[in-house]
Amino acid sequence: MLPPLRGLRRFSRQASAWVGPDSSPHLVSKRANHDHQYPMYSNNVVSWTIHLSNLAKHDSHGEKAMFEASRMRSFGIEPNSYTLVCLINTSIDLGWIFYGKELHCYVIQSGFSSNVYIGSSLISLYARSELLTEAQKVFDEITSRNIVAWNSLICGYIQSGQFLEAMSLVVELERSDMRADSFTFNAALTACAQQCLLDFGQAIHSRIVKVGLNWNVVVQNCLIHMYGKCGCVDEGVKVFNEITHKDLVSWNSVIGASAANGRLAESFNFLNQMPCPDTISYNEVIHGITQFGNMEDAVRLLSQMPNPSPPSWNSVITGYIIQDRVVEALEFFAKMRLEGVEQDEFTHSTILKGVSSSSALTWGRVVHSSAIKSGLDTSVICGSALVGMYSKCGEISSAELVFHSLPKKNLVSWNTMLAGYAHNGKASEAIRLFEQLKTVPGLTPDDLTFLSVLSVSAQGNAGEKLQLGSQYFKTMTKEYKIKPTVEHCTCMIGILGRRGEAWRAKEMIRELGYWTFGSVWKALLSACCWNGDVKGAEATTAKVIELDREDELVYVQLSNLYAYHGRWRDVSNVRRLMKDRRLLKEPGCSWLEMDDVDLATSIEN
Repeated sequence: MLPPLRGLRRFSRQASAWVGPDSSPHLVSKRANHDHQYPMYSNNVVSWTIHLSNLAKHDSHGEKAMFEASRMRSFGIEPNSYTLVCLINTSIDLGWIFYGKELHCYVIQSGFSSNVYIGSSLISLYARSELLTEAQKVFDEITSRNIVAWNSLICGYIQSGQFLEAMSLVVELERSDMRADSFTFNAALTACAQQCLLDFGQAIHSRIVKVGLNWNVVVQNCLIHMYGKCGCVDEGVKVFNEITHKDLVSWNSVIGASAANGRLAESFNFLNQMPCPDTISYNEVIHGITQFGNMEDAVRLLSQMPNPSPPSWNSVITGYIIQDRVVEALEFFAKMRLEGVEQDEFTHSTILKGVSSSSALTWGRVVHSSAIKSGLDTSVICGSALVGMYSKCGEISSAELVFHSLPKKNLVSWNTMLAGYAHNGKASEAIRLFEQLKTVPGLTPDDLTFLSVLSVSAQGNAGEKLQLGSQYFKTMTKEYKIKPTVEHCTCMIGILGRRGEAWRAKEMIRELGYWTFGSVWKALLSACCWNGDVKGAEATTAKVIELDREDELVYVQLSNLYAYHGRWRDVSNVRRLMKDRRLLKEPGCSWLEMDDVDLATSIEN
C-alpha cells in the first residue's frame, strides 16, 4: 500500500514535483514503475486531468491518482480548477484531511479561492471532518455561490448535529436569489425531523408543493419521515397515499412513522400490505412493539422473520432494557450468542446500559469479557458503555483503565468519564479531566460536559472549588454560548447555597425563567437547610409544596432543620402533616445481583 505522501506539503512551491526528498524508497520504486507504465501526456493539463479523474473513479486507485498528480507537477504542469476539484474529492474519499489542507493552501496562493466548484469541494472536505468553522470560512469567501455550495454546507451542519444552524442556512438560501433543489429540501426536512419542528416542516412542505417537487419520491419519503418524527402520522400517511410509485423506503418510512408513534395495528397493516418486506420493515415494527407493546409479540415477530439480522435481535434487547427487564435481556443476550448471531458494538453497549442501571457489577464484568473476546472492548461505542457501567457500579479505577485504553475517544467517551467522576464524588479528577478535554483538537465541551463539572463543584465544600464552579458556569454561557438547562441551574443553586448566597440563587431562578420547576426550588430548599436559614427554608417549602405536594423528602428536610435548631414542636407539626397526607419516607433498598451460573457461562462462552 502506498504510504501517505509527506512531500505533498511542498504542494504550493514552484518545485519540480509534489513528492519531496523525504519520500520513502518504496515510493521511489513506485515512481519508477509508473514512469514505465504510463506514457508521458505532453504538456497538456487537460490530458493529465482526464487521467487523474479516471484513476480517482476507481476506489482502489485513489492513492495512485495522488501519486500521478505529483508526477504532473514534476513536469512543470500546473493544475487547473478541474484538476483541483478532482484531487480534493479524492482526498475526501481517502479521508486524507491533511492532503486536503495542503490543497487548500495551494488554492489560496494560486488565486482560486473564489472558484465556486473548488470551494464546494473544500466545504465538503471540511464538513466530512466536522471542521465546520473552516467550511463556513470557505463558503464566505465564494463570491458567486451555486446551489452545490449551499447544499454542501447545509449537509455538513446536519451531519455534525447542528440542526438549527442548518435551518438558518436554509432560511438564508430562500431569501437569496438562489433556488433550492430537492437535496436542499431533503436536508431541511431531516433537520426538522431531528428537532421536531413541525411548523417549519409544514412550511417546507408548502414550499415543496409551490416549486413542484411534491412528485419527487425521495422528497415524499423525507416528508413521511418528518411527519412521523413530529407525531403527525396522519399527515405522513396522506403523503404516502399520494406517492404514485412507492419504493422500499416509502413503505419503511410509513411503517416506521406508525410504529414509532404507538400505532402498532397500523404498522402491522402496512407490513402485511408491503410487497416485499425487508429486514428494516420488520425492525421498525419490532422497535415500535418494544416501546408500546408486549415484548412477547416482539420475540414472536422476530421468530417469523425470514432472515433476522443482528439489529433485529438488538431491538429486542433494547426493548427489555427500556422496560427494565434486565434479567430477560441478559438471557436473550446469551441466546443470541448461543445461536451464533453476530453481537456488535450496539449489542454490548445496550446490555451494558441495562447492567449499569441495576448496578450489577458481576454481570458487567461478564459482558466485558464477552466484548474482549469479540474484539470490541476498545471500540469507542462499547468502550464508552464500559466506562459508564464501571462508574455507576462504583468501580472508578476500572472505568479509568478502560477510558485510557481507548485508542480513539469522542465527546461521549469524555463526558461518560466526567459523569463517572461526578457520580463518585471525584471532584479533583473531574476538573483535571475537563481541563485536559479543552485542549483536545476537534472536541468542544457541550452542555453535558459542563453539567458534570458543575455537579462536582456543587458537591464540594472548599471555597476554591465552589468559586471554580461559578467560573465554569460563566465560561459555559459566555464563551461557549450554551443556554443553561434546569439541571445546570440546580447545580448552580447548590454552589451558591454552599457559598452562603442563597439570595443570588433565587435571583438566578427568576432570570433563567425556571420559576415553575419544582426541582430548582428543591435545590434552593437544600441550600437554605445547608445554611440553617429557617425562614428561607419555610418560604421555599411552601413553593415546593405548591408545585409538588407528594414529595415526602421536602417535609423530611424541613423537619430535620427544625430538629437542628431544637424546635421540637415544629418537628411534631411537620410529622403530623406528613401523616395526614399519608406521606411516608421510603426505606432504603439494595439490588441483589443474580446468581445464575448457567447464564453467566453461556454468555462467557
